[in-house]
Amino acid sequence: MAISLTAGVPAFANKLASSGQAQVIGKSDVRVLPQTDWNKLSARPGPQAEVWTFDGELLNAVTFYTGIPSGKPLLKEKDKKNRPLPKFAKDMLLPDLPGFLDRTYRVTKDVSTFDIESVAPGLFAGRKGVTFKYAYVGSDDVRRKGEASAAVIDGKLYMVTYEAPLIFFYDNSLAPYRQLVGSLTMGKAK
Repeated sequence: MAISLTAGVPAFANKLASSGQAQVIGKSDVRVLPQTDWNKLSARPGPQAEVWTFDGELLNAVTFYTGIPSGKPLLKEKDKKNRPLPKFAKDMLLPDLPGFLDRTYRVTKDVSTFDIESVAPGLFAGRKGVTFKYAYVGSDDVRRKGEASAAVIDGKLYMVTYEAPLIFFYDNSLAPYRQLVGSLTMGKAK
């Protein structure tokens, strides 16, 4: 009697982003070259967002936002009528982007405290952008730190964020996150 080993296997499964292998982010022309293995989560927080983690999304998460058009939110809207998300605007200035993330998190993560700790000029895939550090406390009462790099390219928002609990996990995965950001490229594969 044959037993099916595929019964009960979910249709969507997480994937491995292997060290040393270029990875395309979503359906965009953004690529990264990780130097450590990451787990790419199959569940996406938005149509143009992808999450990578080592230990689970609540312990360390890198979220890539690729090509968010003007008039659209960063994440999927769950309650447009009662809890609408802020929308990206192509005329936002780079210093506006940390506040845009703050406003988004206040709705999606029930954040009561969001502190922008620093904002500085930076690069996103070799293009002029902004980097910023932040900290917040969500509905689970865990203090998390974050770091982000973002740019507005051809009127669309590109951003990558890294977040983890302040205790242990933030410092533990910060270097691999920064390596990912340093490896970002854009453009069609040759």
